[in-house]
Amino acid sequence: MILQTVPLGAGLRAAPETDAHRAAVTGFLRRAVLMTIFAQRFALPGGAALQLPLTQVLMIALTVEGLWRGILVVRTRLTLAYLGLAAYLFAVTLVHSLLGFGAHPTSVAYLLVLYVPMVCKLNVQRPRGYFTHMMRFYVQVMTWVSIVGLALFLAQFVGVPYRDWFALVVPPQLIQQDYVTSYGLTYGSDIFRNNAVIFLEASFYSAFAAVAFLGALLLHERPWRLVLFAVCLFSSASGTGMVVIGVAIIVLLLQGSVAATARAVVPFAAVLVLGASTPVGAVLLGRLTEGSSSNSSTYFRMVLPYEMFLPKVVESGPLLLIGHGAGTIDDVVQIRDLIYPLVPKSLYDYGLFFTVAFLAFAAAALRSRYAWPPLTIGLVAIWVYVGAGLLATVQVGLMLVFAAWWPTTDPVEPSPDDRSDEPLQPSTPTRAGPP
Repeated sequence: MILQTVPLGAGLRAAPETDAHRAAVTGFLRRAVLMTIFAQRFALPGGAALQLPLTQVLMIALTVEGLWRGILVVRTRLTLAYLGLAAYLFAVTLVHSLLGFGAHPTSVAYLLVLYVPMVCKLNVQRPRGYFTHMMRFYVQVMTWVSIVGLALFLAQFVGVPYRDWFALVVPPQLIQQDYVTSYGLTYGSDIFRNNAVIFLEASFYSAFAAVAFLGALLLHERPWRLVLFAVCLFSSASGTGMVVIGVAIIVLLLQGSVAATARAVVPFAAVLVLGASTPVGAVLLGRLTEGSSSNSSTYFRMVLPYEMFLPKVVESGPLLLIGHGAGTIDDVVQIRDLIYPLVPKSLYDYGLFFTVAFLAFAAAALRSRYAWPPLTIGLVAIWVYVGAGLLATVQVGLMLVFAAWWPTTDPVEPSPDDRSDEPLQPSTPTRAGPP
């Protein structure tokens, strides 16, 4: 077993770039990409209340494999921060239990297991080359997935009814429950939103299509790929991917990347304008203003949780600091399918001390010289604000693959081909082969 740690203040001493190591890292990254895309609807059997997402199991398995084979190394500072958070959670959960608050220890265990891979970083000499290769692989896979998904979506307009092909093939005990995999564009509509069969919900596909769109932008892929991913995001009728791309475009503007911004805005805006008169366009345009309507899904997912729980958090008195107990937010209001975004859930369950420390840990783990900041910040935006971010296995998997596992500092002995002092920019062609 090869298990490496990086001491405090030390740089990352990269593994020798042998052919075997390059092949191992490339295979590892490809498996990570395939895991995030294809495993998300699977679950280990045991009933809906006891289901364990297969993505989380594979995430831990990949981390163990990476440490065993020397592909990943443990970062000492991140590990100490993680252990401090774990110790605090165990202590505060004990206090909650003694006070009779009904804390759920399984929620603490789930949280800690979900984020433990973030203490690791890739052990390579040429991180940028590997990142480019991984992103190209992701874009290629998502191209085929999107073509299939779009074909099935468009087939509905010529009379082919929507069917959940995944559920027809996979036994129900192996499928994650309590997700609205797809539903009509409007109430009673026969046209269902595009979830490309394999994604948990249309909103998940929207996020993955947005990542593929930004990846194609970064790699200077041909315009038809940008248009394909924009159309597929559009067909999901979900605003999640639009948040990712919108935030990324703002970051590009702040970086002064005018050319990259134009290459992103033109195809995306063209798809939106041309599709505005379609049924999907009407739904998406309605999303821009439906947040103020109390009977809309946007209000239900992105406004109501804050209106309900932030006042309760503020009124908690001393419990504002230590929270009400792990998982207790689910016991407060019994509203079916209500989603708790990261900040309200963390503040209510674990308190202000943990929330601030946890966000600081996440910021340190996601910091990297080799990931692409517009993409990273876009993923963080939906992790924090959209959906059940704190325990969102798929979103955490995306952040691991595209940000958290990439080195924070330069290797001690970098390859001459890795110009690590230059930031990764989409204005620089990146069609070089894999490292």
